[in-house]
Amino acid sequence: MASLEALLNTSLEAGGKHLADAGESLELAQAKIFALFDQFSQQLVSGSLSSAVDVIDPEALRREMQRFLTEELRPPLQAALDSTLPVREWAKELGKGVKPHLESVRRLHALVKQVRSVVLLVDDHDSQLKSLAAMLKGQECEIITAKSGTAALNEVRKRRPDLIFLDVELPDLNGVEVLRRLQASAATASVPVIMVSGNSERQVVMKSLGAGARGFIVKPFNAELLIRKLNEILQSSPPTERG
Repeated sequence: MASLEALLNTSLEAGGKHLADAGESLELAQAKIFALFDQFSQQLVSGSLSSAVDVIDPEALRREMQRFLTEELRPPLQAALDSTLPVREWAKELGKGVKPHLESVRRLHALVKQVRSVVLLVDDHDSQLKSLAAMLKGQECEIITAKSGTAALNEVRKRRPDLIFLDVELPDLNGVEVLRRLQASAATASVPVIMVSGNSERQVVMKSLGAGARGFIVKPFNAELLIRKLNEILQSSPPTERG
């Protein structure tokens, strides 16, 4: 959001400067053309170009040159200059019009950041919980933990997390049984669960996926894979409303 806002502001400022520069260039060009024309007229009328032009009636020539400047040369130059004014005004109004919308998006972004996703980590080993939490640090989510299947079910009832990383091997209820109980309740069936285990046997993986897991990660954890799974699920749905 911040990078998009900065890019838009930079583009608007650059566009406004280009238009202002174009207007100034036209004004300068107009002034130079008038000055050169006036200088040329004076030379003709004064006779300083008599070797090239024979002026019979200097006063008539002066009047004609003035008429040409006023009626023929000035209008198209002024029209070219005036044509940039609506565009410059449009650029100013565009900046003013975009500003309140940017402010609204800014406030919305701040509000979304306040409603952080809740991620429940379930493992009976403190070291694994600390490792998982460290890998997820900086992902703008609130981390809560549980060290048993029963504790995990209690946390889900209290907080209803947006995602659960659930260890298969737990001291009371195993992870697959916890998952089945979550799936059996209408209140928690939609909570996405990713199973984690040091056992990558096909039977364990298939049993977890068959019970409703959204994914399976094998220990030791790969931080890149962990964060990718986290973002895939959290970005597919906004944080849930929790009481």
